[in-house]
Amino acid sequence: MSIRNPPTAYPGKDIALGDLTVLRTLPARGRRMIGPWCFLDRFGPLSFTEGMTMDVAPHPHIGLQTVSWLLDGEIAHDDSLKSQAVLRPGGVHQARHLLA
Repeated sequence: MSIRNPPTAYPGKDIALGDLTVLRTLPARGRRMIGPWCFLDRFGPLSFTEGMTMDVAPHPHIGLQTVSWLLDGEIAHDDSLKSQAVLRPGGVHQARHLLA
């Protein structure tokens, strides 16, 4: 990337994942070099009271990998495959979803 060719900004669109709405920037029609299974989502800031969780709709574990990068706050990840992790600011969480 050079100053003569700055990166292009692509607008996102709101996508509902269960009770959670994310701003999805990828995949995008104008980014053909990025595969259709590469998602770039932004969500938050969110606040929860005790006993309330971030509910992401059920989804298949079909051999994909997800990477989460947390900028602020804390997320406890717990899924149907019994995977657990705590993510804190600046931390990166990679989940490899094996075929189920």
